[in-house]
Amino acid sequence: MIFSSILLHQFIAASAAANILFQGATVISFDEDAQSVQVLRNSSLLVEGKKITAIFPSGFDSPIPEDTEVIPSNGKIISPGFIDTHRHLWQTAYRTIGSNITLASYSAAKSPFVQHVIDRFQADDVYYGQLFGIRESLNAGVTAIVDHAHGTFTEDTADASLRASIDAGARTYWSFGVHTPLNNYTLDLQWQSLRTWAETIDWDATPVKLRLSFDEFSTVQQDVIDDIRRNIRDFNISVLSTHHLGGPWIAPNSPTLLNGLGLLDTDVPVIFAHGTFITPDDLNLLREHNHYVAISAESEMHFGHDYPYAHKAMDQAALAVDAHFTYSADIVTQARI
Repeated sequence: MIFSSILLHQFIAASAAANILFQGATVISFDEDAQSVQVLRNSSLLVEGKKITAIFPSGFDSPIPEDTEVIPSNGKIISPGFIDTHRHLWQTAYRTIGSNITLASYSAAKSPFVQHVIDRFQADDVYYGQLFGIRESLNAGVTAIVDHAHGTFTEDTADASLRASIDAGARTYWSFGVHTPLNNYTLDLQWQSLRTWAETIDWDATPVKLRLSFDEFSTVQQDVIDDIRRNIRDFNISVLSTHHLGGPWIAPNSPTLLNGLGLLDTDVPVIFAHGTFITPDDLNLLREHNHYVAISAESEMHFGHDYPYAHKAMDQAALAVDAHFTYSADIVTQARI
């Protein structure tokens, strides 16, 4: 839903109520029969529990449950929440220290895979970066986020990232960033963390979902790939996130490579972030197996990815923000670009 900051805070405060009525807003809806957007002015939207149960003109005499919290919404726009298909939420802390940076310099100085970043970020840093990143997203109308959570340098920072996501209460697909270790957080310990989270957290009580991200398909041994496949199956992981740029850039996790590893012909969606140099063969694989590229237009322009082939992937593309530390979490801007 798109709100002013004040209305968003009212919504968060009222969310403990069983029922909420947003009264007198302009509601952006969708006509399934006509397959077109509907703009419903001076309308009200009723939420009962966790579901939207009615949209009606404000003057319409519609039955409202007695315990309904009424939020006056005149002059506001309510729309379906936006979905951000690729983000690194913990990096909110990079605001002001990484706002003018190329991809090459980011990889050398700000990537989570350089030692001085790992040494400087503690669990609290990751927790608050994650929490504020989610709150900013909600304020920008983003209500579902695929978090490529690579601030997982240690067991403590990984726990902090997940805990902040749960505490924020947003619909976050927290994709645990598994990686070859740069410290004593070994792959075995990372898989142990995944098992602990999967088995001890009450996932039905939170909108957060446990997912997986990995960026080293081209460099690891087959046993690591086997572990990924097994853990996806054992822990019911239903999203796999990875970076693929192609061309002169790092992260060569192409659809062709993952297809050869047996990771495309499954019912687990794979999200390939950016894909700016994606090949025609790769695009054909995306279409054949129904996987998607997450295009973060503002980020890719900012970092200098270049755009030689991205326009050819529009039928298998979704929108993303990616590096919100350089600008806002606004999906509408990505759509306009």
